[in-house]
Amino acid sequence: MISGHLWPCVHALALIALFPDLASAGPSDLRVLPSPRLVLIADPQKGAALFQNRCSSCHTIQESVSNKIGPPLHGLFGRQAGTVAGYNYSADMRASRIVWNAQTLGAYLADPHRGIPSAKMPYQGLSSKTARDDLIAFLEQATQ
Repeated sequence: MISGHLWPCVHALALIALFPDLASAGPSDLRVLPSPRLVLIADPQKGAALFQNRCSSCHTIQESVSNKIGPPLHGLFGRQAGTVAGYNYSADMRASRIVWNAQTLGAYLADPHRGIPSAKMPYQGLSSKTARDDLIAFLEQATQ
């Protein structure tokens, strides 16, 4: 049986054994590990397939490519909606003041006409949150 004075040592050794980097981490090197429940599980490869099957006929992700039926998506994240030169956006899209990020793109892909009734995109939306997350993960990488 371990006496009451040895418990702190046993706990410290257990922590060092379970988290070896913890022993070498100083105040300037503290790391917070993400909770497994908070990590977004998205598959950019599945997103690439979705883009190819559902989006590529109207949009391109390459830089310096002319518009297709829809505007090019290169540089999408951080860009204000309705601002690609040479594309004729609807008045609602130009006035939307949306700045594209994962959250705004997710909402838009779920229902492109919610809040933007005259949006030109003929797509009715992507109902699966998992599929939207996969597509967004792909676009975040591919449109830089």
